[in-house]
Amino acid sequence: MRKILLLIVNTAFSQFQIGPKFGMNFSKNKAKSTGDISKILTDDFNKNVRTKTGINVGLMFNFGGDHVFNFQPEFMYVSKGFRTVDNNGNISYTQKNNYLDINWLFNLGKTVNNKWRVYGIFGPTTDIWLSKASYDKDGKFEDGSDNFKFDEVDDNISYTDIRFDIGFVLGAGFKYKLGPGWLIFSPRYKWGFIPQASAQFLTNESDYLYLKNKGFYLDFGYAFQFGGEKNE
Repeated sequence: MRKILLLIVNTAFSQFQIGPKFGMNFSKNKAKSTGDISKILTDDFNKNVRTKTGINVGLMFNFGGDHVFNFQPEFMYVSKGFRTVDNNGNISYTQKNNYLDINWLFNLGKTVNNKWRVYGIFGPTTDIWLSKASYDKDGKFEDGSDNFKFDEVDDNISYTDIRFDIGFVLGAGFKYKLGPGWLIFSPRYKWGFIPQASAQFLTNESDYLYLKNKGFYLDFGYAFQFGGEKNE
């Protein structure tokens, strides 16, 4: 057993990649409800919510190189959120949220030839909500919207922000061997499982409205190769 573990570790670290990543995301929140009052507001929110375009930038690692199965952790700063529209279809509200996304991803694929590698991406994520801000229809910052809430009561409603999320990523990756490493394109979809904002209606304490993250990501990057196959 010890020899097998040593072989796995040596194989992984013998082909090590590291490099910067950047890109954009198209994200929005999905509302859920647990009661009659919250259902009305939830239906209204989901009808009027729209995606918001944000940026991603960070660093990726890859252990395994050209093997069929390998491990790819990523550390990304992500700006995301959502927008809502009024009855005329005009933007009425914009929410901007900034996160540190830590993606614990696995790659499953193969090197097609000496230049191309194609693979699937999947794995869990742990995300930390760093900051937030809200803007009105004229793009003006709303005072106090950058303050996180915890059991904050306003008009018989208790508001709470949860600053930690666990999610899942599913997507694809394409690598092209260029120079000392690989040029990368990686489209993916991401679901958040933990509600990031909730509202409890105190007239019925089992009645909640809460928002979850989801979005489509387009990532680009360059991974420097250390060990393993040599570039032509």
